[in-house]
Amino acid sequence: MARTTKCISAFILLLATVTGSSKAYAQELLTPEELRADLDYYFTTLYSRHPDPYYFYSLSDFEERKNNIYAQVESPLTLQQFSWVAGQINSLVDLHSLTKFTFQGYSMDELVSAGEKVFPFVRIEEDRIFLKNDPVNPIAQINGVSVDTILADHRQYFNWKLPHEVTFRMMEAMFPVFVRFKYHLRSPFQLTFLDGTCREVEGNSIDQAIKEDPYGVHRANSSDFSYQIYPSSSMAIFNLNNFGNTVRNELADSFAKFSEEVNRQRISYVFYDVSKNGGGNHIGDIALNVINHDTIFFKYTMIQRGETGNRKYTASDKILPPHHDSAIPDDRMLFVIQGPKTMSGGDYFCRLVAENRLGVLVGQNTGEATVTFSLSHDFTMPHSKINFAIASSLMDFSEFFSSETVTPDIYWDVNHNREFTEKELNEIIRKWRN
Repeated sequence: MARTTKCISAFILLLATVTGSSKAYAQELLTPEELRADLDYYFTTLYSRHPDPYYFYSLSDFEERKNNIYAQVESPLTLQQFSWVAGQINSLVDLHSLTKFTFQGYSMDELVSAGEKVFPFVRIEEDRIFLKNDPVNPIAQINGVSVDTILADHRQYFNWKLPHEVTFRMMEAMFPVFVRFKYHLRSPFQLTFLDGTCREVEGNSIDQAIKEDPYGVHRANSSDFSYQIYPSSSMAIFNLNNFGNTVRNELADSFAKFSEEVNRQRISYVFYDVSKNGGGNHIGDIALNVINHDTIFFKYTMIQRGETGNRKYTASDKILPPHHDSAIPDDRMLFVIQGPKTMSGGDYFCRLVAENRLGVLVGQNTGEATVTFSLSHDFTMPHSKINFAIASSLMDFSEFFSSETVTPDIYWDVNHNREFTEKELNEIIRKWRN
């Protein structure tokens, strides 16, 4: 059975959690026939629903990699074991066609109540890994296991044909879970560094890890939407962390309050922070009414998979009608902060701003490719009950965007450990002026 989602977040797909798996079911062995049937269901669905299954790999390369996955289910496996096999599918496909394989066979409530801990957050640079709070000393071993071995294994769960920056950030997001549940290494972790020094470190609780978003982005406010106004600098920042359809009303309410406040105080500089926004639906459009603008359009080419095959068309959608409000100061400037965690609907928001010249993009390249897959449908494997998504459309934004992802107008090192301060926002404005 399929469920349609417009533009789902790759973050949620990668680190989806399981809340109801019983211990008995988790340890029950699935037969090779059942395992193959689950893999068959994924690939049959991919071939029948996806506009271009072989976009990243040739037919022969794709089939060879697929056969390597099938070769791992020749003996019975538990759900937990099979999840790590099914997760390798993600190395073949786009970010909207992933299997949701992590935490399969575990009860999240039981993990939290037991005080289970995962590895601390990390930074990964090519073939080296660092503790996030110690980005100088590369780790050589974790509990006696070579980091080279762990990283080589870890890499097979990611598609290296996608933009490398976002792939490394996704590796960092998954690494703490990978160390604990694939390698069964437990806290406290005994670390040996490349310089020969050793250290014992405690892991993060499951509860603490969940409070971080799947890229390890700390949210100071539990809401997906929060704002701060700095009247003395005539400046405000609105944190837009989620464009999922379930928060549509919350976004509308939050924006109405924000808009009323910045208009009442005649704020000149408005910042939107979407650097933590992994996407969702295209619900952020309303926030563009913080400035006066003419009709907002969006141009793209789409190849959409239907029951009779692919259909290609070029569109120029009318996103918003003209908006002119005397309460908005004539000199108001919009700045949008973006980064490699800005994907899907978050990336789309940045493209709207850039294409319609509505403001200034600040930060780093976004994490969504200019030619990307979208408009996903959700499915469930029949025996393991592992969920997955399949993209139904190929979106091409290259008529206006020539770069691999959306590039900023002003480069700024996005620090995802804290909210942007008034001082830093003023520095961005000064850099824009110069």
